[in-house]
Amino acid sequence: MKRFFTYAALAAYAALGANAQDTPEFVYDFVPEVTAEFFQEIYDNETGEMIPQVLIQVRYDEEVWWVSGVSQYCYILDSEGNKYEDWTRDFSGPASDYNAFYYGINGISQYVDADYTLVVPQCIFGNTAWNSNVAGGRSNPELRYEFNAWKLAGCPREDKTVYDFEPEQTSTSVEEVRIGGQRKLELQLALDFSEPVAIYEAIANKWSVSKQTSEEEWEKLSDDCLRAWVPEDNPNRVIIGLSGDGVDLRNSVNYNISIWSGAFGTLEWASEQYCEGRSNSPLDYIVNPVGNGVGEITSDSSDAPVFNLQGVRVNPAALEKGIYIRDGKKFIVK
Repeated sequence: MKRFFTYAALAAYAALGANAQDTPEFVYDFVPEVTAEFFQEIYDNETGEMIPQVLIQVRYDEEVWWVSGVSQYCYILDSEGNKYEDWTRDFSGPASDYNAFYYGINGISQYVDADYTLVVPQCIFGNTAWNSNVAGGRSNPELRYEFNAWKLAGCPREDKTVYDFEPEQTSTSVEEVRIGGQRKLELQLALDFSEPVAIYEAIANKWSVSKQTSEEEWEKLSDDCLRAWVPEDNPNRVIIGLSGDGVDLRNSVNYNISIWSGAFGTLEWASEQYCEGRSNSPLDYIVNPVGNGVGEITSDSSDAPVFNLQGVRVNPAALEKGIYIRDGKKFIVK
């Protein structure tokens, strides 16, 4: 573990009778090089949440020592030169490099364009001779590090989307389509919304599809099996097409299409870079080319086996509230 210099050591030194003539004169030229400065989000053990952090990494040309409680002597100024108090410190020296030191500045929002300055007072850091209070001691002058969390984070916009934009009804059908100049069958899931809908530009990152291979097992298929579009004659509808390798549309097979939040939304949502308006919460559908059944239906007394959304067979006589699958169709127990 790295050692550090303490003010208590100076007091002890004075108590032994050291005088001004015995104390070497330090040179205040111990200035590090900034090796990295970036924004990240870290896990906060106290709150159990992710919090913003600006990390400034520096490296000295000699092994570096510092006073005990170093972080408490450093402070932040805002753009007007006033002390900024709404932050927490996470300062440390890496065990792998005794010449380096890291300033972790926690709690400054990445969504606010604001300039700050971290101030490190004089004589907080020093080399080995400084720590030993002998000739050749070098210490830092006042150091200042300017930063802007918003710019370091890539100038993001805060997500103010309301995730309640759900389809009012769904339907499925098997259609013959032409894709890449070839005719093929495609299972199409239609989602009808209450107003014109937009699709997230990187939709492939917002969904997955799996094929049921046994009562308890599902095989993940390539995301290339899915596509989505808004038909020109119905701006309130999204159609999701399923076809390709591993997709059998001539037999009764269950497919689970999972759609994550932020896949579809209002036109306002799309025009505001997905940071305003309304978008969908997670959606999950079981579709089957035979029967083309999907959506919410009430439980019945059929003898067909019942599965949960993970594909695990469950006892139909002891169903808790939730969504289940029977005969390739989704139903709700309320």
